[in-house]
Amino acid sequence: MKLLTDDLQLPPLFSTARQMITAALDRGERAAVPTETLTAVLLVELMPRLVGAYGHQRAAEMLTCLAREVLADRDDHRTH
Repeated sequence: MKLLTDDLQLPPLFSTARQMITAALDRGERAAVPTETLTAVLLVELMPRLVGAYGHQRAAEMLTCLAREVLADRDDHRTH
C-alpha cells in the first residue's frame, strides 16, 4: 500500500508528530499490548480529532477515500 502522504501537502510538524506516535506504538508493542488493542485505541483517539479538525462531512469523505485505497490495495494484491 502506498503511503497516504505521497500526494499530500503535510501539515506543520508532521514528521515530529509521526515520530511521537511511532515511538508510543513501539513502546506498546514492547510491552506486549496486542495489535488489536493498539489499533482500537488509535481509532478511539483519532475519530473525535478528525471530526473536530475537518468537520463531519469532510471526515466522512476522508474515511471513504481511505476505504477505497484499502480496497484497491487488496484488489492489486489479488491480481499479482
